[in-house]
This record gives sequence, structure tokens and C-alpha cells, in this order.
Amino acid sequence: MSARSLSMILAAATLAIPAGAATICVNTGGTGGCQSTIQGAVGLASAGDTIKVAAGTYFENVTIPTGKSGLIIQGPKLGGAIVDPDMPNTGAAFTVQSDNVTIKHLAIQNGQSFGIDVQGNGVLVSGVHFVGVIDSGVEVETGFTGAQILNSTFNGVSRNIHFAGGNNNAMVSGNTSFGGNVFLDASSVPSTGVQIVSNTQSWGDFGFQLLGDSATVSSNTFTNVLGPFTMSGKNPVADTNIIVGGGAGSTGITCTSCTGGSMSGNKVTDFFIGLQASADAAGFVANSNSVTRSLIPLSISGTAISASLNAISGGVAFVGGGCISVSGTGHTLTGNSVRCATDAFLLSSATSVTLSGNTALSAGTNGFAVNGGTGNTLTNNTAQSVAGEGFAVYNAAAGTTLTGNKVVKARYSYCDNTGASSASGNTFPTTSTTCDVLQ
Repeated sequence: MSARSLSMILAAATLAIPAGAATICVNTGGTGGCQSTIQGAVGLASAGDTIKVAAGTYFENVTIPTGKSGLIIQGPKLGGAIVDPDMPNTGAAFTVQSDNVTIKHLAIQNGQSFGIDVQGNGVLVSGVHFVGVIDSGVEVETGFTGAQILNSTFNGVSRNIHFAGGNNNAMVSGNTSFGGNVFLDASSVPSTGVQIVSNTQSWGDFGFQLLGDSATVSSNTFTNVLGPFTMSGKNPVADTNIIVGGGAGSTGITCTSCTGGSMSGNKVTDFFIGLQASADAAGFVANSNSVTRSLIPLSISGTAISASLNAISGGVAFVGGGCISVSGTGHTLTGNSVRCATDAFLLSSATSVTLSGNTALSAGTNGFAVNGGTGNTLTNNTAQSVAGEGFAVYNAAAGTTLTGNKVVKARYSYCDNTGASSASGNTFPTTSTTCDVLQ
């Protein structure tokens, strides 16, 4: 690097620090020229200053008013600085009304209100430990954008993070949660560009509930969370998450009214519905997911979803369900592999759905079932070791086309009680006009 380039970088760094930025110290005794309260230090601080809080417990409701943009409030890196906003106080530990404020390396315990109430843009919360907060650990009020909640922990907090709406371009990353009701909740007002990345949640009621376009939920780990997350909007990404142990009546990942985007590379175990995707237009993909021990591992509905290379095992779909359950129109399923105690693939009143190159193994009832619907196409699929029919077409299904499919070991290779399907070039050793192994 040239001397000139180095001097330019140093000059730019200098410009980023407000002229006359000061450091103000706080300790519980107010000794050594320090303030005894954080609020006292805030009152003295100007925009861009740093407040360093020593170890100790501070019983305060701290407000950072407008005009303090860029203020940094930090505790010691090794911890020990605790803000307790509870009795006799009633408000939030911190109410942040300025932009670009940083709060880091503190603990917030107890409180009847919020841990941190965000009323400014670009607020950064980093390395904060929340314990036993009655309401939200972090509350981002309506319309404030660019919040970052990073590398923090939430223990027994009712609602770890709440987006009140319109909280665009927020980042939630590297956080850990144990217990509590909701990791992140969003209102009915959409927030665009929210990123939820590399967080861990154990033992909770809900994970993430997001509404808005271009949301990303990736590389998170959920363990024993009843409803890990739901998404809705354009171009959502729900990829590479690990989700274990949701319990009865719960769904691992739900994407409703999604346009474009993906639900791919996730690993889901022990749910009522593992993955549920519903699209209102073409472009959404559900690829390379692994779902085990779920009643309905993968549910597809809506319009023109592409689902490929998903691996389903240990599925035990209830009566009337399938391990890959498909309704709606225009979907394409390619190269999926399913082991299931009931129907491996079930098309229910679906229209113009294409199944190609899929494998049904050890199905408890049928390998591929077409229950009603019109214009569906099954090509080069394989059903092996199936207790019922390898391929079953029934209940007034119309215009079903089967080509190049293969069955190895089944009660019947192929049954059609409608007389309205077209089958050619298949390897079907046995056929029947009666489909007698139905759910």
C-alpha cells in the first residue's frame, strides 16, 4: 500500500469520528470523576461520544433522546455491568430515540416493559444478555429501519424481539435464546429485507414470524420449538436451517403467499408438517431438503412450485394425507425420494402437476396416488416395495398421463378406477381397474 493510500484511509477514518468525541465513565459509586448513573452520563454526552459502564448493577430506566446520534454505551467485555429496570422503576431499560446508537456488552435483567425500546434508525444491539424481561427483549417501534441485533442472549424472555412493522433492512444474527414464547415476532405491517441468520433457539413456542418481501432466514438452529417460523411475501429465502422436535400440531417452516424465493437445504425432524409451501405465482423452489419422522413431511399448494431432490424418511402421514402432499396447479416435482408409512406422493385435486424421476420406497399404502384433479403427468418415476398400489388413479381423476414409470414389488403395479388415464411405456407387471388400497 502506498503512503498516499494509507494517508487517505487514515483521513477518512478521522472524518468518521465526530470532532471532539469524548469518553464518559460510569460506576455505581460515581468515583474517579465518573457518573454514578448511565442516565447521568447520557445527559452529559454529545453525538458520537462513548459511555463506558463499569461492572455493577444499575437500577434505571435510561432514555437516549434525539440529538445523541452515534452514541455508544458499552460495558466491560468480560461482563458484569447489569441494568435492572424493575421496581421501583417501570419503563424500559433503554429507550433509544436517536439514530445509530450502539448498546453492547451489557446485561438487562427483569423489568415490566421492554429491555431495549428502539425509536431510532440504525440502532445496534450487540453482546447484550437479556434475562427475565416481561415484554420484548428488543422492541423495534413502527417505521424505524436498519436495526441490528447481534450476538446477544435471551433467557426466559417473553418475546425476545418484536418488529412493530416497517422495520426494513434489519439484521438479527448470532443470537441465542432459551425458553420464552417467541424468538422474533413481526406485526401485520410488512418489513422488507429482514435477515435472520445463524441464530439458535431452544425450548420456545414460536421462532420467527415474518411478513414482508426479500426476507432471509438461513443457517438457524431450532430445538424443541413448537412453531419455528412462518414467512410471507416476495422472494423469501428459508435455507439451510436445522429444526428438531416441534411436537404435535406444529409445522417446521411455513411459507404462505410466497412469490419467488426458496425453501432449500433445510433439515427437519419430528413435526406434524415438516415443510409447508404455498405460492401465489411461479418461481418458488423447495429443493434438497431432508425431512424425517413427520406426519406430513412436505406439503405443496398454490401455483407452480418446483420441488426437487428432497429426501423424506420415516413419514407417517395421517389418513387422507401423503408424505409429499400436493394440491394446487402447475407444480413440478423432480428427483425426490420418499420412504413413508402411507402414500409416498399424494396429488389431491391437483391440476397440471408433473412428477418426474421420483422414487417411492416402502410405502405403507400407495407409491404415487392421484386423487381427483385433471391433467397430471407422471413420467419415469419408480415405486418399490409398496404395500398397496405402485400407481393409483381414482376418485374421478381426469386426463392423467403415465409414461416410463416402473414398479418393483407392490400389491398391484397400477390401478385406475376412472378409465380416464393414459398409460404407455411403463413397467407395470400387474394392473387393476379397482383401486382397493386407499387411505
